[in-house]
Formats: sequence, C-alpha cells, structure tokens
Amino acid sequence: MDILVLVKRIGNLFTEVEDLTNQLADAVDRQDEVSINLVMSMRTDPIGKLAEADHALRQQLTELDEKDSVRIREILNGNASAALGETEQMLATQAAQNIRNHKRLMEKDKIVNQKITRDKSIYQ
Repeated sequence: MDILVLVKRIGNLFTEVEDLTNQLADAVDRQDEVSINLVMSMRTDPIGKLAEADHALRQQLTELDEKDSVRIREILNGNASAALGETEQMLATQAAQNIRNHKRLMEKDKIVNQKITRDKSIYQ
C-alpha cells in the first residue's frame, strides 16, 4: 500500500477513535454503564486497525532505501527541510493533521481514563 494512502488511513482512524472517545466521555458523564461498556468495545476495532496501519507504515519505511526512508520520516515527523514535491506536500499536510489529531485524542483519552479509573489512571 502506498505511504500516502496509509497516512490518510491513519488520519481517518484517528477521527473514528476520537468520535468514539467523545461518545465514551458523554457516557461517563451520564454514568451510563451500558453505554460505557458498549463504546469501549466499539473502540477496540478501530484502535486495532490503527495499530495495524502504523505497523504497515513502519514496515514500508524499512523497505525503502535509507535516503528515501530518512526523507519520508522527516516529512512524517514535520521536520522536512528541503523543498517538497506535490506528493510530498500532500504527505506533509496529512502527517501534520495526524500529529494534531493524535495529540487531541491523547488528551481526551487521558481525561476519560481519569474519570473512569480515578486514582488508578494509567496517566498518573
């Protein structure tokens, strides 16, 4: 699978997990145990797909020659220093969006986790 396609897929999965995390937060706020369990179960699939897509991306990066791998990693991390071609620019734009989505999702997940587990949160 093309790297740009994988990065877009990861972005879509972040959006899906974030939506489910918002639903989970709402259920926690309502103290609706049935909804909490349902939404937590629903999150499992896209989180698994996210891990698979991340693994596939990392695998593809190892299959590139070192120069291309370093260049793509720089773009994915938001550190590209040289001029970008059209496809590289699309990759950089999507990667930047993914970074923002990941940070936002982690913050939401941290809040929900702390509400559910209180003093036993994995984020403490």
